[in-house]
This record gives sequence, structure tokens and C-alpha cells, in this order.
Amino acid sequence: MCIPPNYRITKSDPQHYGYTLTPFSLDSLYDQPTRRIVLKDIASSMAIISNLASASSRADAREQRIDDPSRRTDDFISSSSTFTPPRLDWRRTYGGDDWDGCDDMTETDDGGFALVGRTRSFSDSGYTSWLVRTDSSGEKLWGRVFSESFPNAVVRAGDGDIVVAGGRGKFLWLAKIDSDGRDVWSKTVDNFAKASAVDRTCDNGFGLFGRSYEAFQGWGVVKVDENGALKWADAYDLPGGSGFTATADGGFAAAVWTGPRDRRQGLLIKWDSDGDVELRKEYGGDGHDYFSSLTQSGDGGFALGGRTAPEECDEGQGWLVRVDQNGEEKWTFTSDDLREITAVVETSDGGFMLIGEPLWLVKIDASGEEQWTTMLEGFRAEAAMQAADGQFVVGGKTERGSWEQSPHAYTGDGDFLLVKHEKHEKFPNTEELLKRPAFPPTNGEFFSPVVYEASPAKAPPYWDVYEAESGRRLRRTLERRFCPNHDRVEDATAVFDDEEIREIVPYPPLRAALASLYGTVGEPAINAIKDGHFDAVRLGDVPHDGIACIRLPESGSKAPEIVFNDRHQSRHQSEHHRLLAPVLTHMTLHRDSMNTGQEVLIARAIEVLVFGQFLLEWPELATYRTKASRRNSTGLLARINSRDKDGALRLLTSEENVFPCSAVSLPSFAAGFDWEDDSATPGNATLNRMLEIVTNHSVDDAKFSHETVELLDEHQAVFSPQELVQLGLVLRLSLDPTDDDCPVDPGVGGDAILDPNGCTESTT
Repeated sequence: MCIPPNYRITKSDPQHYGYTLTPFSLDSLYDQPTRRIVLKDIASSMAIISNLASASSRADAREQRIDDPSRRTDDFISSSSTFTPPRLDWRRTYGGDDWDGCDDMTETDDGGFALVGRTRSFSDSGYTSWLVRTDSSGEKLWGRVFSESFPNAVVRAGDGDIVVAGGRGKFLWLAKIDSDGRDVWSKTVDNFAKASAVDRTCDNGFGLFGRSYEAFQGWGVVKVDENGALKWADAYDLPGGSGFTATADGGFAAAVWTGPRDRRQGLLIKWDSDGDVELRKEYGGDGHDYFSSLTQSGDGGFALGGRTAPEECDEGQGWLVRVDQNGEEKWTFTSDDLREITAVVETSDGGFMLIGEPLWLVKIDASGEEQWTTMLEGFRAEAAMQAADGQFVVGGKTERGSWEQSPHAYTGDGDFLLVKHEKHEKFPNTEELLKRPAFPPTNGEFFSPVVYEASPAKAPPYWDVYEAESGRRLRRTLERRFCPNHDRVEDATAVFDDEEIREIVPYPPLRAALASLYGTVGEPAINAIKDGHFDAVRLGDVPHDGIACIRLPESGSKAPEIVFNDRHQSRHQSEHHRLLAPVLTHMTLHRDSMNTGQEVLIARAIEVLVFGQFLLEWPELATYRTKASRRNSTGLLARINSRDKDGALRLLTSEENVFPCSAVSLPSFAAGFDWEDDSATPGNATLNRMLEIVTNHSVDDAKFSHETVELLDEHQAVFSPQELVQLGLVLRLSLDPTDDDCPVDPGVGGDAILDPNGCTESTT
């Protein structure tokens, strides 16, 4: 029979975060304005880089420090919002005695930047193109002027070089350039005049969007391999557009416009990896609407930026349309501050940073609510990105009347510019943050209502849980984790397609959960299934409405089964495989009827680490408000707050209650489990391998014992300090817990004891 573990939930010794949990949605992430350092304020809490164009009288980069309080950035940045916008720290400019302007930029593999645009400063006749390479501090390393080719787009290649694209004569042209500015190869493409955008694909090839001669109003997509060899090209009759991106499934998407000049519509086109159109959808009303930018969001949908204007409106508004992966509209955002949204970047909190005319930065949350706006006077932004370190970067050119220090400011001339925002005054370095008291949540909806006041858990969504959709969702998970390593994506996908595994795990979402553990702490669970340690992983009845349990065989001839609650999963409804995967990791650690507190503690400690790995890749998992999401969000909260005085992550130690502001008091993660009086029980190969990954120590013949608990307490090699802080931000924890008041109300508390005498195996 299926039975839950030996655990209890009390005010003094709760184990609620072990087994009765669930989370919430980004729609309510930002409903409580606060000055605390939380996810909604990440843009101003962390160092943000902006890379913009401004004026300079020298060809080499120069830096202006804004250290004098009388010259704070407020002098030239206006803002409006209840949230704090970012403030400038320093800027670097690049250019000569004439006009220079950046059109596109990319981050390089050493943390520097490559900027490409037009220059008149370094040309003997009119305009030509200029490529600038900087280090991570914005110091110029070199510049290269192009005389015959005209690149206006740039992207980093998979091997660390960069690829520029544009036109040469009557042909589309692209070239790969090494770190010293030398050509690796150079290619042209017939029937296309020039490229306006370039992006790298998961197979290390490149997609280009540009003008074509093959259609009346010719725009099209070109796919080349990593050596620039043409794979396919397609042309379409489109009036124009500039939004283009490679997608996680190996295809491409473009945000453009269609229709007559006086009655345009925004248009989203999605191509698959072979160049076939799989989505074409129009947006807008009866006026003049068009798209000029887009980004693919973490959930596979898109944010489409542009301009909307009714017939009677000449000025127009910045316009953002948020759509799902099928192009269905979720919400729209319009801004009176922006006449057009020229760049969209998804931020690490699930929201978006919008760049546009006239010279504004606008930050919105994941539901389209404006958080803050900042005007950068005299700048025209052309490109935007979030760098690998989380900092925000924008590229562009200056406009007339910008920085008064520039001799070009009132002549219409300008330069490339790199601007960095200073760190938030309340945001110390990561190590100091982790030495602070336990981080309280700012919204209880992420966590168990036993701990914090929250609405009832949401049921898993209805969706097509069959093979095709489960496989597609899995591939998106893997491509985000391994791109551009296509081989690893295929290796993990093979787990989902394996016939032997299919017989053991017939339910597609559970099989996708298993395959998605490839490359995580939970990867040894795959071998546990393949090696026959479990007779089946299936849906069925789970007592106490738990998420999953072990069902022991009636005879010794069979292996145990892992059973997931069929009340939570069905043919048309299921938890996401990314939420099921950590639970499956936990269950594969169990083998027989032994169900000690030590086993459950060790399995849960590993489970929440796996959840944290998925959460770093997919922050929205914490927002679903389902039972599986709340369960592990609450466990991860206790894990993050189990820190010693030096800020190190521990299992047995914390400086105070790991659930601050809650009626439930728990001095450490391990204190939630009755384990200290247990005798050691046998381990297994799955436990050995997972312990090696978690602790980075060689492990042989580990047992579920005090020694293993102490090993996990003393060694944690999964998350860096920076990643722990990032997880805290994703969970919307206050990283500045110095106020006497609590940002959330305590939950229902109370006792919830599961009878240990009925337990023969683990239920979660």
C-alpha cells in the first residue's frame, strides 16, 4: 500500500515544508509597493549596465565618473514611479570629430562588448561602418573600419568569435571576426540585398533577417551554418520591420507589419528550423499599428514591441503585446512616455525592460504593470540586452543637445557611449547579504498556507499531456539548459523516447520530468529507472492527498512502484514536468520499507536543490501556486535561510527562524524532521551519485545516516553565493530584513501529525 513518511507539522517542530506545499503567479508579484530589496526592484537593486551613444571629441573611449553629489544622475535623468529607477555611475564614449552612431551590440565571451554602427569620423567620403571591441570595463580594445562592406548587426558566435552582418554591394554579407578583429571567413548571399538583424541558433549556425530581391516588398530569413554556408532562405512580401530573434526550438521569429500605409497591422511570423512558416498572426485595431522589436520569453511566448496610433492620433504610443507560444494575446501595454518601443528585453524577474522613442527606459512587471520610467535626455537607443552577469545593456547614438560636456552636443554630431548604473545603496555584495538575518518573503502566495497567509492552491492547468506536447515542452527545457550543445539536447531527448523507459513510465509528463533531470543533481534518477530499481512510475491513489508515494510490491519478486497522485494529474491536466522532476528525484532515492526521518531529510534536502536548479532556469515555476510549486518553494526558503554566521549554506544550522514572520518556528532545515534518534539504513547507488554531485566529494557506500546528514551540512557545491541571492530574488524574499514590521502575515500554523505506525514508505 501507499503511505506517507513519518513527519509532523507543529509550531515548534514543523515538517510542513516537507510535504503539504504549493506557489503563485507573476500576476501578483508586484501588488505591494515596498522599499525592500526584492525581485520587483531587481533592476535598481543590482548593478545595471546601460550602453548608450553620447558625444566625445576623441576617437578613443573616455570615462566620466559621477562621484560629485552635486552631479548625481538626477541632474539629467527625470523619472516617475513609486519604484526607484537606476542611477548612472559612469559612462564611456567612443568616436571621432564627426558623427558616429551605434546600431547594434553583443556581449563577448570575456564579458566585454562589441558595438557596430556607422561612422563619418573615420571615413574620407560619407558614411562607412565601424566595429568597436571593448573589455568588461568598457575600455576600448580596438576599432575596425569597413570600406567595402557595411555591417549593421552583430552577434557572438558559439566559439567566442563574433559575426557581423549587413550588405556588400548588391548582396547580403556576413563575416566571422576573431577577438583581434581579423576575418575568419566572409560570405555573401544571392538574392538578398542586406541583413538588418542576425542571431545565433542552437546548432551554432546563424539566422539573418533582411531585404530580398525575390519579393515585391521583399523581406526574408536566411539560415546559414556555423561556417556561413547557406542552408535555406525564404522571402515574403512585407512592408518592413526590424524585430527578429532565433527561438529556443531552433527556428526564428520576426515582428514586422503588414497592410497599407495608412492602416497597418502588427504581424508576428514564426518559422521552424527548416524554414517553414508555422505561425502567422496579425495584431492591432483600425489605426496605424506596427511592430519593430520582439523577444522570446522564458515560457516560449513572445513580447512584441512597436507603436500604436488610432486614426485621429498623430503622436501614437509605445505598444507592447504579450502573447503565448501559439500567438494568443495575453495582455497589452501602452506607454504615453514612449512613442515607439524599439527594443524589448525580458528581465530576470519575468518582467520586461522597454527601450524607445523619445529616449526613455520603462520597466514593467510580468503582468504588464509599469514599475518605473527613466528619461535619458539626448540619447537614442537602438539595441538592448541583459548581460550574463544580470546587468542591463543598451546601445545607441546621441541626439542633438545631449551631454553639455560634448563639443558635438549642439551640432547634431555624437558618438557611441557606454553607461553603467551604480549599485543600489542598500545592495551590498553577495557575501555580506548572506550574512544578514533570515530573508522573509514579501508575498505569502509562494508558500504553504501553514507558514504564511495565502489563498488555496491552484489546480494544475489543463493542457494536452500527450506525447507531442510533452516532448515539445521537454525540448524547450533542454535547449535552454544546453544550447548550443545540440548533442546533449538529443541525449536527454533520447531518454524520453526510449522504449524501455516508456514501458516503465508511460505517462508523458512524468517521462518528460525524468528526462529533464539530465544535467542536474537529479540525473542519477534516470539510471535508477533504467536499471529496473522500480517496476513502474505511474498515476494512482496517494493517501493524505500527497503528491507522490512509494507503493511496495505485494510479493518480493517485483520492484516497488513510484505513484503520483491521479487527483493532480490526468489525461488533460498535469503539473508541469519541471515541477514533477524534483519530486521524482526524491522518490528514486527510496528503495524498501525503511522510512526513517534521516531518509526523508536527506531526500528532501537533495530535492529542493534540484528545484533550485530548475528555478534558476525557469523563475516562473515559483509563481504557479500549485501544490508541487508551493511545496518546493517553501522547502527552498527553509534551505536558503539555513545559513551560519558566515553566510554559508547549512543543513543543521541557522542564526534564527528559517521562516521569519511566521507563527511556525524552525531553527534550521533539518529541525523539521524527526531524524536524530534514527539508526542508519542502507543507501544505494543513486544516493552515492547524487551526494557526489551535491558535495563535490567522492562517495562510496553511503547510508541514510548521521554521517550523510553531516556531509550535506558541511559541503554544498551546487549553488554559488550569487545564485543563492538570485534564488532569494526569484522567491521574492526581502534581502534587507532590517525593519521591525513583517511584509507578510503568518499562516494558519497548528499541528498536522501523520501516524508513523501506518507508514511503510515515503509519501511527499
